[in-house]
Amino acid sequence: MAEGALSKLKNGTFKGMFVVNKDAAYEFKYVIDGAFVNEPEADSFEWNEFVRNENGVLAG
Repeated sequence: MAEGALSKLKNGTFKGMFVVNKDAAYEFKYVIDGAFVNEPEADSFEWNEFVRNENGVLAG
């Protein structure tokens, strides 16, 4: 599991770097002010039975 923080830039966007395998897919969400939020521009969305909600997917 890759875990880390994003840095807020002066223009209001966020930036972060994570090392991941290029031939894999990763489910993810952002935590913003304590709320879980999907990336609207994710490659796709996958239902996750554990959290009973959709996660964004980053495809390698």
